[in-house]
Amino acid sequence: MFRQKRVVSVCTAAAAAISAVFGIMPLPFVPAPEPVSAQSAEYECLTPPDGYDQERLDTAKGKVTEITYHSEATHSDRTALVYTPQGYSSQQKYAVCYILHGIDGDSGNWMAGWDGRANIMLDNLIADGKLQPMVIVSPNTNAEGAGVGDGYENFTKDLIENLVPYMEQNYSLYTDSAHRALAGFSMGGGQTFNIALPNLDVFPYLGGKQFNERGELKEPSQDDAYLLTNTLNQIFVNAVRATGSSNAERVLIISGYCTNIDNTTSNRFLVPKDTVSDRLMVSVHYVDNFMFWINQIGSKNWVEYTDSQIALLDQAFKGKGIPVFVGETTSRYPKSNFAAGAEYTSSSQCLEIVLDKLTAHGYVPVLWDVTDNFYSRDTCTIKDSDDAMVISAISARLK
Repeated sequence: MFRQKRVVSVCTAAAAAISAVFGIMPLPFVPAPEPVSAQSAEYECLTPPDGYDQERLDTAKGKVTEITYHSEATHSDRTALVYTPQGYSSQQKYAVCYILHGIDGDSGNWMAGWDGRANIMLDNLIADGKLQPMVIVSPNTNAEGAGVGDGYENFTKDLIENLVPYMEQNYSLYTDSAHRALAGFSMGGGQTFNIALPNLDVFPYLGGKQFNERGELKEPSQDDAYLLTNTLNQIFVNAVRATGSSNAERVLIISGYCTNIDNTTSNRFLVPKDTVSDRLMVSVHYVDNFMFWINQIGSKNWVEYTDSQIALLDQAFKGKGIPVFVGETTSRYPKSNFAAGAEYTSSSQCLEIVLDKLTAHGYVPVLWDVTDNFYSRDTCTIKDSDDAMVISAISARLK
């Protein structure tokens, strides 16, 4: 699935991370699709073109500036590096991407003249017409200071409440989230998700081919979304296995495409290659979700739909010996979601039917109970006696 052509250096990995956000694809570990047949697809890891990160004498150069801003998160002044493209003008608005370094690094890891080459890559991409002029910001992601317990965790506050406002007040940037992105490599990649996922109103775009030809951020196409899902899953498996020890053979759960059964059972979703056999599970959610939201629980349509979703899983995974983790399986069905004239009229009945079907096919259901309607965290018991009987009976059968 992934044919690595050469060793990826730290600098090249950084280039790959920033390039993924800026929408170019000739990267060392971001694959380009090459369909092999209508039923399957192979992905080959490509190296970047020669000179992609080399300074060109005939290419207009952007400017890298060290800024100083005050941070209430650290109660001190902090610095960051800002790249502005050649011809930067206060009369024009620019999209911005905040790029985060790896562990034990600093703001200089991305920029030429320090440790990186991000500004050179941006110069070359803009000169080649592959990227609209934009601004990138490279901060130090360890926001340590007096009274701060964890500087890396504190960086979220520093970034959102101090650096982003500073940049928008002092540079000619679009101030809406549609023109703001966040990316990182190594630990910075982990910080990117930790920061952005709880703050999608601030950073709704994380990597992928997210910029159109006018430099505007856009939703990825479904092809790009599959590509990103497959790539991230393969990187996840490779990274965990590379750490060795018990991780060399640990069972890993691979996320489906949006954990949606219809999308994940498509032949465009690829199970990663692994160095060990039979140690991967695929994660999907909601075996009867569609019926839940159109209020058809307990009906013939609900049963048939659930069976059809399980049949898709059987065809895509069971026949290949790949186990499936079915997350967010409904634990309690509200009366309002039952169909008029439903054949099955109690939540416990429906719970039993779904769990029986899933376990009979060898799948692993995980119940959804964020509202504490099913299980008491205080007494560690199932609240409804009928639900408890269902779980006991299925547990006994599985032993």
